[in-house]
Amino acid sequence: MAEVSLLMLTTLGLQLVQRFALTPLSVVAEESFGNSALLQPVVDFIPSLFLDKQSEKYWSTTSFVLWALFGYGAQFLLHLPSLWKKRIQLTKAFTPLGEGWYSELKRPSWFPKGYFFPLVWIPVKFVRAIGHSLLWESLEHNSMSVPVMLGVMTYVFGNMWNQVVFVQHDLLGGVAVLGMQIFCMTSIVVYCVFEVPCIAKFFVPYTVSACAALILNLALLAKNCEGSRSRPLES
Repeated sequence: MAEVSLLMLTTLGLQLVQRFALTPLSVVAEESFGNSALLQPVVDFIPSLFLDKQSEKYWSTTSFVLWALFGYGAQFLLHLPSLWKKRIQLTKAFTPLGEGWYSELKRPSWFPKGYFFPLVWIPVKFVRAIGHSLLWESLEHNSMSVPVMLGVMTYVFGNMWNQVVFVQHDLLGGVAVLGMQIFCMTSIVVYCVFEVPCIAKFFVPYTVSACAALILNLALLAKNCEGSRSRPLES
């Protein structure tokens, strides 16, 4: 898919943004507000709350900002190829075609309500951004390293799942995409366990959540197997 073609460009972009934008801005901020009693608690909030002595040595506020912005903005960035291919309405870029389709799917009685998903995914993505920023620092901003590439691929597959399920109405394809995302996340966890054990825990919540999402996707597929794939969209 076209989203995958952005992988190399995105990983290089992360390095360029860090080096030529965030790092100079952090230097200016440090010189201007470094001794500010008001800003220091904000800067120290995440290290004091989430990091131990081992992981704290990899902490960088600018790296966290980089991965947090990418994590919450990846859906827009990786959504652009879909606009180019006209897979969704250009006048309503974030409104899938046939938006009532998902709400009409049959669900098991234990299926979570809609409000449950943002309550889970927002903090889980926050913790993942911490993990990616620490991993990024441990790899010395090497955008071509396998763990970083796998990390970017998890964002690609996350956006791809939205496209496959909500636009193409393909529940079976959604299962396949989630499987690939879980493989990437598990690979990152395994790498961290052997190379930087103090960072591995930050990727576990997202990996577990992705596995739970796979179970939900399979439940929807089982309940709606006859209509799990709509007719191909017209180009």
